[in-house]
Amino acid sequence: MNILMTEKLMSEADKTLGIASQSPSLALQASARRALINEVVPMTPDALPNIPHSYQFGDGDRLRLWQRVDDQIWHEIYPDGFTSIFKVIGRTRVGQTDGTVVAKITGDPGRTGTLNDGTLQAFIPDKGSTVMHHQFRYFPEDKWHDLAAMKDVQ
Repeated sequence: MNILMTEKLMSEADKTLGIASQSPSLALQASARRALINEVVPMTPDALPNIPHSYQFGDGDRLRLWQRVDDQIWHEIYPDGFTSIFKVIGRTRVGQTDGTVVAKITGDPGRTGTLNDGTLQAFIPDKGSTVMHHQFRYFPEDKWHDLAAMKDVQ
């Protein structure tokens, strides 16, 4: 994927997630909706040392490798190399665990079974958390679901 295409996809995802400039009333509605579901705060540079660089979960065909590309992008990599891209939305707490929330913005919906509109979100616990489990939800209607224990956290 070239850089221009990636920037265009990210721009479209930003609009979907309410990150790009909006009218004040739309921005307020999006903000209120997010607050009702789960408090997600912006990412700050001091949080970066706590965020894993990579981890795995699942086995066999269900194995997924997650890699942090930078402070805004994560890749979900399948065993055959197929990749979905997730954008960092911010930070939150699920139960007693602090971590990062990311939203899917790129990947073949036919292959993944999920859209690229930011509704699929994942929770990535901070390194060293007592509970190191990858969780997901379908925003805004869903609650967090425990998908699998994280392995080989680096």
